[in-house]
Amino acid sequence: RLALRWADIADDDLVILARMPRLDELNLNETPVTDAAMVHVGRAESLRAIELHHTKISDAGLRNFATLKQLQRLRLSATDVGDEAMQFLRGLEHLSDLDIEHTKITDQGLAHIASLGPLKSWGIGLRARQIEVGTDMATCLDRVYAAGDVTAYPGKVRLIAVGFGEAATAVNNIAVR
Repeated sequence: RLALRWADIADDDLVILARMPRLDELNLNETPVTDAAMVHVGRAESLRAIELHHTKISDAGLRNFATLKQLQRLRLSATDVGDEAMQFLRGLEHLSDLDIEHTKITDQGLAHIASLGPLKSWGIGLRARQIEVGTDMATCLDRVYAAGDVTAYPGKVRLIAVGFGEAATAVNNIAVR
């Protein structure tokens, strides 16, 4: 683990990562690193966790992350990262913890990394990468409900307000069950 939080480091200082083949965690929170440093980070293929909170990275820097196949946790909060960056994370199958608070990422960007992989093995009814639900938000599995953009039903309108209503409907139906 290498923690450099608040360190006054330059982008080229991260060339040292090449000499750390077993490095699994890198914390660069609140450092002055930019997209240029991400070239070195992208070469550290053993990384499982990267913390980039409040750094100067943008979409361009994440181009280098496509090779980080072991990456499980990525903190991008308070950066200039936007929708374009999400396409570079699409193939990271182990990524399970993504912090994008206070970024420019929208639902359109998240669509690049949306994956229902584990749900396929549950036997939930899926149609075009979405979970089929009834008007009560119930899936085809007993006591399993879904709400929001991941759901599909006839006449579905994809608005955030609709998602909030679906969540309330699901909770209500769970409570009265």
